[in-house]
Amino acid sequence: MSNALSLAWRTLVRRPRRLLLFIAGVTVAAAVLIDMVMLAEGLQRSLSDLLEETGYQVRVVPKGTLPFETEAAILHSTRVAAAFSADPRIADVVPLWGRTIYASSPGAEAVATFGYGAPAGTAPTLRLRVGRTLERLGEVVINRDLAERFRLSPGDSLLVGLEPDPAVGALRSRRVVRVSGVADFMFAAAGSATLALTLEDLWALAGTTSEPAALLMIRVAADANPYAVARELRGRDTSVDVYAIPEIIEAAGDRLTYFQQLSLVLGTVSLGVAFLLVTTLLTLSVNERWGEVAALRALGVTRGRMLAQVAWQGLMISAAGTVAGIAAGLIIARYLDGILTSFPGLPVNLSFFVLDRNDALLAIGLLVVTGLLAGLYPAWRAASVNIAAVLREEIE
Repeated sequence: MSNALSLAWRTLVRRPRRLLLFIAGVTVAAAVLIDMVMLAEGLQRSLSDLLEETGYQVRVVPKGTLPFETEAAILHSTRVAAAFSADPRIADVVPLWGRTIYASSPGAEAVATFGYGAPAGTAPTLRLRVGRTLERLGEVVINRDLAERFRLSPGDSLLVGLEPDPAVGALRSRRVVRVSGVADFMFAAAGSATLALTLEDLWALAGTTSEPAALLMIRVAADANPYAVARELRGRDTSVDVYAIPEIIEAAGDRLTYFQQLSLVLGTVSLGVAFLLVTTLLTLSVNERWGEVAALRALGVTRGRMLAQVAWQGLMISAAGTVAGIAAGLIIARYLDGILTSFPGLPVNLSFFVLDRNDALLAIGLLVVTGLLAGLYPAWRAASVNIAAVLREEIE
């Protein structure tokens, strides 16, 4: 085995420029493959991580929708939440609602923001940076974009209201609130102005008495099974959809099949390219050494050793290209992720390319197997050489 490995290495480095060119080709194919493996499930994993970070394992949404996908709402959400909270397996229920809110400060033009409504004392979708969360009516938590736009900090005042009245240009249903904190909103779009009010303030601002909510976030007790809780709640109230986090990821996944299909197609093409490159190089190498191969066979080198030598060559090329391809793929994925996540409307904390150890091992395994399979034809040619005919041709 060591002799076959040594001979394989010496054979490859005879043509260093050609070898580097083929390794570069395999590197590109490997980079594409690792990126496609990351893209196939990356968005779902990233979204799942965000949802799990909130600490609430079950979501209740209006029938046939996903959270904030439409203007559909769960009406009288306080009463619905209280009914769910009576279940001993449920530790907490938090209703959330959202709508467009305009914000302004003295001497500044009003800007449209997305306003979240949450019960006082809760912050399931916030990462607080300075100040504190909502604790009472008349308070607001803003994101950094809004804080920088109006140069606000905790303790400052902010004017909020509905869309400006065209007749007078002033905000409708406006009121002054006090900034209690500045936070990152986990599901806010990049570059968007976002704020959070208490649900009561948001309902009053919108002039609604039906207590709507876009979703209810449920935290189950430590000894409870989220799947079982979600399944039972679905059977209890057929006017809403209830999902455990993996189920809502699966429901959202139906809208993300494009990325999986794209990953499958490009990943398959990259493996095909790697296969053809390695096969071509090894076939050229065997053809150039045809007389040498025949001489080695005549000297007693077994077919198995010839097979091993060519197989080692394919494995070396694949290994070198795989290592370089993974490094290149990670760099490219970071660049592409920056482009994709900058699209309007996407949460700033979402990622399209997520590296999972099992997926990385799968990509490496596929590339190694591809390199070995690519060596089958040239290895068969080397092992089945007609010794007498080739030596006679070489002598002539």
